[in-house]
Amino acid sequence: MAPRLTIFAGEMRSVPSQPEDPVPPRKKRPRATAPSPVPAAAGAPVLGHAEILDALQTAFPGGVFLVSRLADPSLRLSEPTPHVFIPDTHIVPGDEVLRWPGRVLTPSRVDVLVRLLDALDALRSQDPALVVWQLGDLLDLWRTGETPDLTLKERLKRLRGDWRALLDRFEPSAARPIRRIFGNHDEGLRALAGVDEREFVPQDPGDSACNDMLVTHGHQYDPIEDLPGWLKELFMRGATERITAYARDMMAATSPHWSPQPDYTFEPPPVPRATETSRFVAPMLTPAHPIPLDAAEWNVDDINLVYHPDANPLNVATGGGALWQDDHNPALWERGKQRAREAASAGYSVSLVVVGHTHNPRILRGRHPDGSPIVLMDCGGWIGPRFLSPALDRMIHNCTIGVRVGCDLRIYQLTADEYDWPR
Repeated sequence: MAPRLTIFAGEMRSVPSQPEDPVPPRKKRPRATAPSPVPAAAGAPVLGHAEILDALQTAFPGGVFLVSRLADPSLRLSEPTPHVFIPDTHIVPGDEVLRWPGRVLTPSRVDVLVRLLDALDALRSQDPALVVWQLGDLLDLWRTGETPDLTLKERLKRLRGDWRALLDRFEPSAARPIRRIFGNHDEGLRALAGVDEREFVPQDPGDSACNDMLVTHGHQYDPIEDLPGWLKELFMRGATERITAYARDMMAATSPHWSPQPDYTFEPPPVPRATETSRFVAPMLTPAHPIPLDAAEWNVDDINLVYHPDANPLNVATGGGALWQDDHNPALWERGKQRAREAASAGYSVSLVVVGHTHNPRILRGRHPDGSPIVLMDCGGWIGPRFLSPALDRMIHNCTIGVRVGCDLRIYQLTADEYDWPR
């Protein structure tokens, strides 16, 4: 097997290659009409949600909180392999942190990330079947350096100089490698041999067309990413006050911000009123009930399609008709669902799309045109402040992960530490 170059080394040195994730072959098979049971067998996964949650609570005695949960057998995700998804961390060199208040990983969160990796390594020593994903934007190459004229090698050298031990945990040569995909802020890593931006549709072992999920970074579904770089930055700098909060969130996730900000002072957002539930990550949480697992469906956002008469009469005249869309999650939902439909042309039946990118943890639920269910699991991120619930109204660090075992999907917030920029 040919050697593969390390990703994070300032110098490009060879290491033994790990097997590439296979590109799923085209396959034609009938859509399953009911969940297909997966028989127990030697070597089957031994970890479930209970064991993973117990490890998280041991690693984070300050608190683990349930952001969202959906356990739905109709998703036909019966394959039992456990998966943990680590979303965007946006790591930059230590001396760059102050330039980007709220947009990069604070040094105090590095310890949280290391504790999470330690807990996951211990779990994988018990059950090698556990799959750990990093959903892209592990690094923020755009925000490394005062100007955009640094080479990729120079940026990686700066990052590795400060975070060598941490970044080694994500190398393909690590003892327990993490399955990585690359986001828009670290897509420059594709310039290195053996590194590319990939999408995965993991195959179900039973070949039953009922256990497929699509895992991407999420910028593929962001319309801002379709724009040229100069126009994208223009939107970010000049239009953010005239568009919806959702669109601002998507744009904040994509903007390169090449020029350092003139004022690095962090201005914390005001504490929302208890009635402003949309501004809390999990508004129903209380300190006495941080993991409400008594309901199979908790804090799930159902897609609510609203009819919008098309403003373009030519489109109506040519059969385009009017537009049905969800006002709260238009691009993320519609484009994610479209990508799932494209996977169906290869014989897959995708009912789960997993993303990061937006830094906004949530589970969205809707349906394909044929009525079959589809869920988008947005695992959130590790940058910026968040308010968890009215009962926990401190401004905390956004540190979320996604966990999937079978058809039980969960998003957890790790710790409720008060946001401590810039420490």
